[in-house]
Amino acid sequence: MITFKDVKKTFKDGYTAIKGIDLEIPKGELVALIGPSGCGKTTTMKMINKLLIPTSGDIYINGDNISDKDPVELRRSIGYVIQQIGLMPHMTIEENVALIPKLKGWEKAAYQKRVDELLTLVGLEPSIFKKKYPLELSGGQQQRVGVIRALAAEPPIILMDEPFSALDPISREQLQDELKALQRQIQKTIVFVTHDIDEALKIADRIAIMKDGRIEQYTTPEELIKQPANSFVEQFIGEDRLNQVPANDKLMDLIEEFPVLSIERDFTTKLEAWPESMPDDLSEICVIDVDGQYRGTVFKEEMESNPMTKNLIHLTDLHVKPMDDIKEAARLIHRTGRTSIPVVEHGRYVGIVKKENIFTAMAGIKKEVNV
Repeated sequence: MITFKDVKKTFKDGYTAIKGIDLEIPKGELVALIGPSGCGKTTTMKMINKLLIPTSGDIYINGDNISDKDPVELRRSIGYVIQQIGLMPHMTIEENVALIPKLKGWEKAAYQKRVDELLTLVGLEPSIFKKKYPLELSGGQQQRVGVIRALAAEPPIILMDEPFSALDPISREQLQDELKALQRQIQKTIVFVTHDIDEALKIADRIAIMKDGRIEQYTTPEELIKQPANSFVEQFIGEDRLNQVPANDKLMDLIEEFPVLSIERDFTTKLEAWPESMPDDLSEICVIDVDGQYRGTVFKEEMESNPMTKNLIHLTDLHVKPMDDIKEAARLIHRTGRTSIPVVEHGRYVGIVKKENIFTAMAGIKKEVNV
């Protein structure tokens, strides 16, 4: 989808921000660019939509060299979300979200419908919010509008430059969760700049760790934790923090039982409705067959927006065993952004372990280790 080939960037003052990078960003994935201040992550992202022009090398989108593209047209086909949000204060929320579709010549009925759809998607009731002005919204609400404005014209690529870093921790975590859920639905190619390794591990399909204008390692969150490329990467991702957890601290005591959905052995029947007894903080539920065998997981938002069929069941290989150590479960939670992980033994569903309990247990273990 997006390809960098030996791209370098030197500014007029002689400073070389990017010292030759090669990078392949697959279609439909969220790729995080992360590293210390001055490493070149924002410069790299800004070259994708020609806010900055490479000194040498080439950048391709779907095989087309962007050097041949008109900058204005290119930017209208790429969504852009920044830390400062950048909403027009004199425009209503509806006008802000509809701005790019209107510039691209959409019919009024089409962009008005799109505004309502997107506001609903991020939990902002259109009848309440679309006539408000940005300053009437909280910081978290404004950032939600910033995200959907980038989606309004249905661009295949979205660039996000530390969009949540100025928010309070609660709003930031909520928006990270919403972005993960949203990405499952829209499957856009997202380039996400961040300085927070926990954020990258939570939301990204792949992570590029940068240092001094070069990419030190580019891989999945799981492989990044398992096999850091060098001491810089290991130090940056905080591998030592996870290694403090002794291997004999097991998940067994953290397992909880929650309602499940049942299906027939042949998967021909529809799923049941989402159980009312499920806690609000859980966004996924386990599926078992009549023999109690674990068959996968269903996400709440998918059940609410799609027919309740077997096609919603997925991630059957994403589970832990009762005797797995807490460290492995923590890595899975980091990698997937899940709120819980199924526990399976000999193919049978045992229960779940919740994210908050895993990290509470880890904090207690670390405290004991440090005493």
